[in-house]
Amino acid sequence: MRRSVAAFFVAALLALVLSACGSSDTPPADAQAAQPGATPATAAAQPGVAVPPGQQPGANASTTAPEKPEVPRKFDTTPDTPLFFKQALAQKKPIMVVYYNPDEAVSKLVLGEATAAYKHYEKSALLLLIEANKNEESASLAQELGIAFIPYVAAIDRGGNIVFEHTGYIDSKVFELAFYRASTR
Repeated sequence: MRRSVAAFFVAALLALVLSACGSSDTPPADAQAAQPGATPATAAAQPGVAVPPGQQPGANASTTAPEKPEVPRKFDTTPDTPLFFKQALAQKKPIMVVYYNPDEAVSKLVLGEATAAYKHYEKSALLLLIEANKNEESASLAQELGIAFIPYVAAIDRGGNIVFEHTGYIDSKVFELAFYRASTR
C-alpha cells in the first residue's frame, strides 16, 4: 500500500513539474531578439536577451583564450624574443616547439611522444623543449607565441613560419606529420 501511494505522489509531482515547464507565455531567451542597434552591453541589460559568450559586460577575460591568427603565419622576432630562440631560427631548420609543465601528466605524455617522433628528424630539424615559466625567457616566448594553455606544440618551417599549432595531448604520429609539414615548406 505504501509503495502505491508513494508511486502516485511521485507521478503527480512529475506531471506537475512537466506541465509547468512549457506554460510560460514568453519565448525562451535565445528566441528573443535584441533591440535594433543594441550593443552587447545594452542587450545584456534587456531581460531575457541572450548575449554571445565573451561579449558579456564584465566577462572575465582570463577564462577565454586570446584570438590567434590562422596558421601558417610568420613568426616575427622582437627585441624580447629569447636569444636561444633567435639562434634556433637562424639555423634555417624546421623547429618543433614543445612548451610544457613537468608536473603535469599530459605534458609528460606529450614530451614522450615528441621525443619518439623526433628520432626520425633529428638530423634535419630541431626540437625545443621549453619548461613553462621556468625563467623570464620561457615566459617571454610564451607571450610572443600567444600560448594560453599547456602543453603547447608548434612547428616552424625554415622560413620562420608557424605551420602547425596544437594545445593539449598529441601523439607521435601527429608530431611526425607536423615535422613533415615544417620540413617540406
